[in-house]
Amino acid sequence: MWKRLACLTVLLILAAGILTAQEAGQNLLNQDEVYHLIKKEKKHPDVIENSLHAQGVDFDINPQIEQRMRKAGATDEILRAIWAAGPTVRNFKGAVLTSATGTPLTSSYKEAMGYVTLEKVQDPATKIRMAEEFVRTFPKSDLLSYVYTQEATAYQQEGNFPKAVEFGRKSLQLDPDNTYSLLVTATTLSEPSMARSAEDRTKTLLEAKGDAQRALDLLPKVPARENETAEQLAERKAGIASDGHAALGSVAMLQDDFNQAIEEFNQAISLSKSPKPSLYFRLGEVYTRAGKKPEAIQAFSKAAELGKGTVIETYANQSIKELQEK
Repeated sequence: MWKRLACLTVLLILAAGILTAQEAGQNLLNQDEVYHLIKKEKKHPDVIENSLHAQGVDFDINPQIEQRMRKAGATDEILRAIWAAGPTVRNFKGAVLTSATGTPLTSSYKEAMGYVTLEKVQDPATKIRMAEEFVRTFPKSDLLSYVYTQEATAYQQEGNFPKAVEFGRKSLQLDPDNTYSLLVTATTLSEPSMARSAEDRTKTLLEAKGDAQRALDLLPKVPARENETAEQLAERKAGIASDGHAALGSVAMLQDDFNQAIEEFNQAISLSKSPKPSLYFRLGEVYTRAGKKPEAIQAFSKAAELGKGTVIETYANQSIKELQEK
């Protein structure tokens, strides 16, 4: 049990300090009081947990205290309640992350743990449910812009582009400099399926271009993450720049500015350490529309190579066949 609690603690840089005068005056339970409470009410764990939650305790749990409380009859659930009622967790008000431009975003411990858990989830549907739960639980959290980023990204992965844009915009309303949400909206709005009419297309592409360019302009302000080396930061920034140029390439392609689109896609490819096959596929599409058949076949061939075993390989090979038959 203690190892599990310790693992939770090291996920964050805690900013708990000395108890304030007001907190020192609270009727906090000491070790002896908690011990006797457990012995007396061990058949009623809800009573113990409610008391711990209502009053708090004046100590942080450690292996020795855990052993003593177990002798009194404490379960894992009660030990977690003691841990949550202790001064470190109770007084946490620190930064679980910084904004895209380096501003520390403060949170309660529960908010911090909620965000860390959300960020680690891989399944899009689960991430969406957890993001919605976070918003309901912490509607005023400083982390909301980045929670919405997680949700927008999950919808983008599911192919639900309207929802991805909706939550990307929600994020940007809270933090207009959120580079990651700028990229989500830029890459999603520049999808061909997002424009339903000529008027809508002009408006949509203008927003996409503005968001992509703003993300690129903000790159110098992107801070290093904890324990991130200068080389790792440079690589991450190059990835952000690659996504930004890819979005600008898609915008230019949809505006029939093929020379600009070719330049942007080639720049996106050159900046990425591991270019996505979709970048080469889009580049092949632009070369095709620009009437550059050899270059198009070369780009589609690279897309098929990198996307082997995926639908991109199928589409790329089909495009190559159509070009060769012309």
